[in-house]
Amino acid sequence: MVHRNQLFTVFKIFYIFVLISLTATYVRCRTRINSSNKSPQQQQQVLNSCVVPKFNGTEYYLAGCVGETCSLEAGHRIPGNGSVLRLKCAESFILRQKQVDITVCYDGHWFPKRHSCQRTCKAIDLNTLDVACTYKGQAVSCLDDVRVGTQAAIACKQGFITDRNYEMPNHCLKTGKWKYVMYKCAPICGEMEGDKIKQEGLRNGIDTIDARQAPWNAAVYLAENSTFRMICGGTLLSEEFIITAAKCVKNESGFVRDLSAFGVAVGKTYKNWDDSRDSSVAQKFQVTEILDEAFFRQFFKEDSEIIDFARHIVVLRVKGVINFGSLVSPVCLDVERLNERVPNLVGTVIGWSVKDDNSMRLTRFRRPVENNFACRQRLKPNETIDNPSKFCTERIHQLGNFLGAGLTFWENETRKNYVIGILTDHFDDVTVYLGYRDESSAFIIDLMRIYFARATDVKSVQ
Repeated sequence: MVHRNQLFTVFKIFYIFVLISLTATYVRCRTRINSSNKSPQQQQQVLNSCVVPKFNGTEYYLAGCVGETCSLEAGHRIPGNGSVLRLKCAESFILRQKQVDITVCYDGHWFPKRHSCQRTCKAIDLNTLDVACTYKGQAVSCLDDVRVGTQAAIACKQGFITDRNYEMPNHCLKTGKWKYVMYKCAPICGEMEGDKIKQEGLRNGIDTIDARQAPWNAAVYLAENSTFRMICGGTLLSEEFIITAAKCVKNESGFVRDLSAFGVAVGKTYKNWDDSRDSSVAQKFQVTEILDEAFFRQFFKEDSEIIDFARHIVVLRVKGVINFGSLVSPVCLDVERLNERVPNLVGTVIGWSVKDDNSMRLTRFRRPVENNFACRQRLKPNETIDNPSKFCTERIHQLGNFLGAGLTFWENETRKNYVIGILTDHFDDVTVYLGYRDESSAFIIDLMRIYFARATDVKSVQ
């Protein structure tokens, strides 16, 4: 890098020398041609000064000067004997000519003449878009601010969709704005290979599947003996977020473990972190943030219903971006509460047995869903359901103490799968979920809206 900077310095010095030499030669030649008609006093060459120009986003400094007086205001005159000014571009501006951040005044003229800074358009860093940028036919990075005249070809990444027309290239205009606003594409949610679970199947069906048949399924792991041990399931909500049960991230004392203790995987068919059978297709991530009830205390009172609801679930933010495809895609949130319109609702849970080493392959369970009141009637005297937003299915014994998995259902009109609850407890006769099956328990939708508003750093680029 030092060697590179030295080369740039030599280039600039050479550039100044050439400019001055060529200009001086031109002036001398012109003087000789006209000298025979002038008196000795007239023949004396007087070099004209230059006026510091005024261009938006451009500041001028005397080259080699140190101190507060180096900056020059527009309109200031400087000697025309080869004075060198250095250019500095304001934020959102860029040099008109790359690597040429100087201009030379000689005999009333600036060299080069076009030396100002020009506006740029913002970098395109929306992780749901595939973007290719070109400037004068040459490929340039879209991740840096780009020059006026840059074109951007845009499309949604695999697994995303938009109702906007991205067929025509976007253009960086002289105003420093893109011709049209670019928004994030929305994830295609709730779809899977094979389209849907057959509703004609058994109400208490069990079958082994692979990741393509539950692409929103996630697994939460705990660091242990130089590898990771599966502790819980989870459900993929977006390219960054996975929802699971709060118990999955807490230690024996009830405190949230350190972030470095966790790993998350999606696209897995087999339970073990490093199982060679799906290692080439599974995506694995570190956890960078855990959004739990502490986050919601910023907005709600301690005794509010929504804080009580948030105590039972957490959302994990992964490091990086989850890539969508046939093996991995998010589930839909039931914003319109379509589940309430389905009579005799049957839910689906995906998971592995945490304790049973023989249960290595992903398994799907289907169970009729019962509301909070019906669930309470099935509890033993020493068992309690501690939240009115919880509901249940018949106990899924094969899952043991497996928690955090999402309970989903297939909606026939939209032909999508929706999550309506998170597995939080197992009792003798029932498996319990926190969600919004009942009229009085739709808090999860509000929670998700807050989570995503909190997490979305860039929504659009203009």
